[in-house]
Amino acid sequence: DQIAAYKQESADCEKKREQIKVQNQKNYEKYHEGQMSRDEFLSEKKQLEEERERLQRRKKELEALNAFYEGDKEALACVSGALGMGKTTLLRHFADGKKAIYFHAYETTGKQELSMFTQVLAKADIAGVAAGEDTGKRSEASLENLLDAITEIAKQEKLLLVIDQY
Repeated sequence: DQIAAYKQESADCEKKREQIKVQNQKNYEKYHEGQMSRDEFLSEKKQLEEERERLQRRKKELEALNAFYEGDKEALACVSGALGMGKTTLLRHFADGKKAIYFHAYETTGKQELSMFTQVLAKADIAGVAAGEDTGKRSEASLENLLDAITEIAKQEKLLLVIDQY
C-alpha cells in the first residue's frame, strides 16, 4: 500500500515533468512563429524550469523520507524551510497511506495545545491516548503521558507522528 502510494507520487511527478517539457516546446514554437515575444518566452521558460526543479526536489525529498521511514531504527526527522516552500504538502503526501498522527501546532497556551493534541489523537483512534489514560507515571493527562503512550504503540507497529508548526 505504501509502495503503491509512493509509486503513484513518483508517476505524478514524472507526468508533470513531461507536461512541462511539452509546454516548453510549444512556447519555443510560438516564439519562433512570432506569437510570443522574447521576454514572454524567457519568463515562461523560467517559470516552467522552476516548477521542474521543484518537482525534482520533491521527488528526492519523498525518496529520502521514505528511506528514513522504512529504516529499522526509531528516529526523529526534522523538515524545515521557509514559509510557503511546500513543507506541509510534502509531509501530507509522505504521511498518506501510513499509520500516522498529523498534528498542526499553533502558537497558543500549553493547556490549549495539549487539548488540541488530545483531540487529534482521539480522531486518529489511538487507544487509551486520547482518554489520557495513565502510562504509569501520572494519572493526569500531560504531554509526557501522551507521548509515552504513543511510544508504546510505536514499539508494536510503525507509527508516524507529524507535528506541523504554522
